[in-house]
Amino acid sequence: MLYTSLNNYGAILHPAPTLFNIGRIENGHSYTHYIEGITPSIANFLEKLDYERITLGKYFKIRLKPLNVWLSDTYGSKGDNLYDLLHNTHAYRKILGPDTLQHRYIIEDTLNGLVPFVHLARKCGIGLPITENLTNLIGHLLNIDVISLGRDLNDMGIASMDVNQILDYVTNGD
Repeated sequence: MLYTSLNNYGAILHPAPTLFNIGRIENGHSYTHYIEGITPSIANFLEKLDYERITLGKYFKIRLKPLNVWLSDTYGSKGDNLYDLLHNTHAYRKILGPDTLQHRYIIEDTLNGLVPFVHLARKCGIGLPITENLTNLIGHLLNIDVISLGRDLNDMGIASMDVNQILDYVTNGD
């Protein structure tokens, strides 16, 4: 369960670029999400966001693949950094960016991706400042309390457990 949840690359690749392209979206401009929507600066931000995801995985004794490695392994993408890898991922070339902020790239991947990362990090007693700031900013722009509305530890059935109990639970069951 934790491995699958923490390997949610959509939480890394979707909400932030969607947010950073809000002007295009609200002005009705069509764009390709991964090619035109992810600039070198945005890709650099995503690498930092991905590093926090990997750090969180270590607290649960999970070795997660960095997004760069996953793109290379999954799509055979080539490049020295995330920007180059994304721009060399043929499968992503024609995927359009959202045309509304009420899109799964921002709503679903924040509520069911980023928010659980925040809750899990808090359970571990660690900060994920980039993830938390991004999540809060998205909530403010959408005028919703994403932390309260998103998937939390109660939804996962692990709210009363400490990190070791969570590890035992996901490894051995009840």
